[in-house]
Amino acid sequence: MKVKIIKYRELEWFEEGLSGTLNNKVYYRLNGKTFIRKVACQYDKTPSPKQAVARERFKLAQRFAATVMKDPVLRSQYVQIAAGKMTAYAKAISEYLHTH
Repeated sequence: MKVKIIKYRELEWFEEGLSGTLNNKVYYRLNGKTFIRKVACQYDKTPSPKQAVARERFKLAQRFAATVMKDPVLRSQYVQIAAGKMTAYAKAISEYLHTH
């Protein structure tokens, strides 16, 4: 495998906030840093019974979290509960999954 050395100037565009998909790679920013990952592939197999149950449970958790985010009072409570460790949406999903 041949490795190409890239000069810093060629990467300046990269640090300015590139995001999106290019050549089967996803470019995204998180906490001021740019990351690259592969594009997710489609899963075309029939899920096992356990997977189907887990997926349904996660769908319900997402619906719960969406409901929380629409209610300003609940949303502010979840923001406080999350305390900067995760988003309020993620905390709502986590709480749902731990209690159901």
